[in-house]
Amino acid sequence: MPCGSDAITAVRAGGSYHRKFFAIYFLDVRPIARRGTRWCTCASIGLTASNEKSRAMTDDTTKFWDTVDHLRVAMMTTQTPNGLESRPMSAYVDKDAHTITFITRLDSSKIDDLQNDAHVNLAFADTSANKYVSVTGTARVARDPVRQKALWNAFAEAWMPEGPEAPTTALIDVTPATATIWDSPGKIAMLIKVARANLTQTPPHDDNVTRVTL
Repeated sequence: MPCGSDAITAVRAGGSYHRKFFAIYFLDVRPIARRGTRWCTCASIGLTASNEKSRAMTDDTTKFWDTVDHLRVAMMTTQTPNGLESRPMSAYVDKDAHTITFITRLDSSKIDDLQNDAHVNLAFADTSANKYVSVTGTARVARDPVRQKALWNAFAEAWMPEGPEAPTTALIDVTPATATIWDSPGKIAMLIKVARANLTQTPPHDDNVTRVTL
């Protein structure tokens, strides 16, 4: 039988090959290899490569959401009239909604920044575990008292004593577009890596960097 779930089966009959088509989804079904009466098609190879790529993208996306959900605090960077500005903010991750949410005040200067330019960068870091994430995306300011109350905690209360349902309380929903994840080994492994690089005068490979399109 052809490779995997091929769309073609070659049947030898009377010294000639007849092809039986099981699907119409592939444009190119020309045989590229033959072993006895078994054929391998361009379609089957393309299908396998596509499946592997989709699986890798799914794994990377899951890694991204799990990592930012664990890190929790982000440096949000916005474009101000005087240049870029960053500030630390508590992040609330909603994997199902594909959103990272922040509680804010409507009279905050970053609200003006986002009205002029909705593009943001979010930087997450865990120095003890050598994990870092940089996220690009677009932000939307929204008032949703129900969600604000659900996300409310002691930290939000400290900065916004008016409470979750106050007219000055709002949410910033960030929809990620791309992300880069640095997931380095532990401190001892990192020291060994640095020592080896110094001895060999060869920079260490960035084999722990993952780039994700979300």
